[in-house]
Amino acid sequence: MMSTGDKVRDVLLVGVGIAGLLFSRFYAGEQQDLFHSFGANVAFSFGAYFFMKFFRLPPRNIPYASAAYTLLGVSAQEIAQATGLYPGWYDPLDFLFNGLGIALALGVDLLSARIKPVGETSTPASAT
Repeated sequence: MMSTGDKVRDVLLVGVGIAGLLFSRFYAGEQQDLFHSFGANVAFSFGAYFFMKFFRLPPRNIPYASAAYTLLGVSAQEIAQATGLYPGWYDPLDFLFNGLGIALALGVDLLSARIKPVGETSTPASAT
């Protein structure tokens, strides 16, 4: 079961994904085309990973399962674009950048799970 701290962290990281998605749309600077084309894929996939964790799909609370479900979802959307079932511009590189966003999210999730809040101990309850 997710702790309140984990839920707050995940909501904030969904927000980071949304902010990145907006940033990629409105960015006007060097490498603008790269940000418009692939920045949205990275940001959306990043946020989608943390959003997907709220569904508690089996197996529960396993980061790799959340990553797999997210990859399945964004890949299905890309395939739907390629076949004309979903509007948008199909680019095979989107698979790479979606995977990059999910890998980044998985890394952030695994690293942040190791950080304990101030005052929380790592001693199991059964040891006391």
